[in-house]
Amino acid sequence: MQRVRDIASPKALKSKLDKRQTAMEALAEDMEDLIETYGL
Repeated sequence: MQRVRDIASPKALKSKLDKRQTAMEALAEDMEDLIETYGL
């Protein structure tokens, strides 16, 4: 886990969190597709 002092700025943190949120949304869509396709 990153230390707080390693984070350059609030803007850098927001950018990192936005990227992570986008990845989570894509993962959720992929999971929905798997459930629909394979009935998991």
